[in-house]
Amino acid sequence: MILKNLAEETRPIHEKVERENVASKIMDHTISLYQYGKLLVDNYIAYSTLEAYVLAHKAKLPHVLLPFVGEDKSTALMHDLNNLHETLPETYPFNPVDNSWPALAGMIYVMEGSMLGGMLMAKNIKQCPSLANLGEQYFFTGDTASKATRWKQFKEVMGSIGFDEAQTRSAITGAKEAFAYFETVYARGSSR
Repeated sequence: MILKNLAEETRPIHEKVERENVASKIMDHTISLYQYGKLLVDNYIAYSTLEAYVLAHKAKLPHVLLPFVGEDKSTALMHDLNNLHETLPETYPFNPVDNSWPALAGMIYVMEGSMLGGMLMAKNIKQCPSLANLGEQYFFTGDTASKATRWKQFKEVMGSIGFDEAQTRSAITGAKEAFAYFETVYARGSSR
């Protein structure tokens, strides 16, 4: 039930964030190498900041959520940026109003869920003429099996927790704040 609530309540901002970056150009195969590099920069800013925030507050989380806390997404982005000779950017402040464990779970939901879209992007990267000669990609990777397994595990864990009404509201707040941070990064960034 929590995942359904999160999906429904965050749908408007989620769709807005998707419209405000150039990832759609991967899907229609029109992205340039320059735009791709800037998309990776923007994603690095967002993921590294959100991952660091959740890591800093991980002691609040239920033990079952700890396997989903780490810096794996920003580390993958760092590898891709280094391969493109992009400079690692400075991050923007992230100051959520709620840092309760349910809000942190909502933030994790956004990061874990975004990897599903990343799997779709990975399938299309090699079909983009300007990206056809890229080497191995670490963030938009074709390793769909492990990402699908991880998402399934995350869904099971979230479903096992038993969020009450107040915790559900906090999780929704955390997810919305994470999406709003992505929106801020994309608006300030140069991937548009």
